[in-house]
Amino acid sequence: MSPSNNKKYDFSGKVALVTGSSSGIGAAIAIQFAQYGANVVITGRNADKLAKVAQRIVQVSGGVAPAQVIGDFLADPSLPQKLVDETIARFGRLDILVNNAGGATPKGNFASPNLLEEWDNVFNLNVRSVVELTQLAVPHLEKTKGN
Repeated sequence: MSPSNNKKYDFSGKVALVTGSSSGIGAAIAIQFAQYGANVVITGRNADKLAKVAQRIVQVSGGVAPAQVIGDFLADPSLPQKLVDETIARFGRLDILVNNAGGATPKGNFASPNLLEEWDNVFNLNVRSVVELTQLAVPHLEKTKGN
């Protein structure tokens, strides 16, 4: 980081993929990476919320638009591959992966007739999608000595 740069961190030239970045912690992480110079890929289920995060990223990054991928890990089993493919196609590299997407079942009790289906959904979102996306990202992260 150059002395004239007032940023606490310098992620210039780095590419960060942040899942679950249409709101909350994921949005804040994506915005912060952009503020510190990273190119960002954001993803979430809600296009309107994702667009608002993208606008904020453009503001803090000095006009650099993020890649936006709308998708749902539970509804689209190809989403992990799509995220990696679109990241590489847009920016040519991947340096940082933040697996932030997640959720829980609102019912979650043993009396629920759909307990096992609810459990499978929670597991697929919180564990399987993370493992799959990480596995797909590792070759790219190793090339860039990323995280």
